[in-house]
Amino acid sequence: MKLRDLVLYAVFLSMFILPGGCGKKAPPFLPKAKETFPLQVEGLEAREQQGELSLSGTVILPRDRRGKAPVPQSCRVYHVRYAADNPPCDGCPISFATYKEMKPHIAGDGRFQCDTGLKKVPGMYYFMVRLVDPGGLAGPPSNTATLLVK
Repeated sequence: MKLRDLVLYAVFLSMFILPGGCGKKAPPFLPKAKETFPLQVEGLEAREQQGELSLSGTVILPRDRRGKAPVPQSCRVYHVRYAADNPPCDGCPISFATYKEMKPHIAGDGRFQCDTGLKKVPGMYYFMVRLVDPGGLAGPPSNTATLLVK
């Protein structure tokens, strides 16, 4: 058998063998997103208390079929401070580059409170909170709370 015949034979065989080994033929799809923790802080407000900054809001407590509400392990408090005379414009996106993970206080009626551990420094503060389940899964972000400290 000549080399040319051998190459043609290999190409002919590959046309029948290789297409069958490519896997399931289907249109492309995006993989499913990871589940999220269902709890979210609503109506987040920031205030100054005794020289420290604290947050409060409301957590809607959905119940499962057994009547139990999921319990957050911790919360991520995203924060950023701008100079009081140079805050971002209204509607401008705010980059929350850092966060602190801490234990929140959630009352039975859903009232959320959390001390940020941040000391009072003059400026414009922006906060956002995400509740975290025991497995480390973060819930949806809260609204953005602002606080002007003079």
